[in-house]
Amino acid sequence: MKIINNQVRLCCGKGGCPRLSKTKDGLIKIEDDFGGSVQIQEEEARLIHKALSKINKKWISPMSSFVAWGWHTFLSMVLS
Repeated sequence: MKIINNQVRLCCGKGGCPRLSKTKDGLIKIEDDFGGSVQIQEEEARLIHKALSKINKKWISPMSSFVAWGWHTFLSMVLS
């Protein structure tokens, strides 16, 4: 993750990076690699780590706890 111009970029080293930022209205804006974007309430954004955890539990993965922890940590950074 990189913080550039008040945006957190989710870079994986493969080019286009999704970006998260906070709007003037206090919404969380998520922009994808393809130019699309969505704005959600901060309370909704805080639920993303739980949603990832539920998705990952569908497929038993040793990384699922780490992924959920990573999103929670990431969102805490962005939303603080």
